[in-house]
Amino acid sequence: MMNMTAQILKENREKLGLSISEVAESTKISSRVLDAIERGDLDDLPALTFLRGFIRTYARHLKLDPEQVMQAFNEEMGEVSPRAMTQPEEAKVSEEEKLIIRKSLTSRTFAALGILILIAIIIFVKHLVVKYEK
Repeated sequence: MMNMTAQILKENREKLGLSISEVAESTKISSRVLDAIERGDLDDLPALTFLRGFIRTYARHLKLDPEQVMQAFNEEMGEVSPRAMTQPEEAKVSEEEKLIIRKSLTSRTFAALGILILIAIIIFVKHLVVKYEK
């Protein structure tokens, strides 16, 4: 599986004249995992969630567009990209839900403002007490 992604990463690493151990040291990804990625060997790789992060980091280190590499990886794995899955959901947010979100943000803002005012009052009163004690 993931032969195209593996090939892209390996070819670009070699073009840059980097060894797997150099990439491992820079990215903090084990050389065993990098080697398995380049071989496209899913049996020697960590869980898919971690693998996605490793591939994104590896692509970034090789100065590749991580989104394009991830798109190729997702296609090879037969998955829809996470971004494609979230876009329709965002469009489904109703006006009522948007209003609830706005009200929630407004009440949080007022709560934070209230706390800041209370802190300012406490500091002011403490300053007055210290001033009159002298």
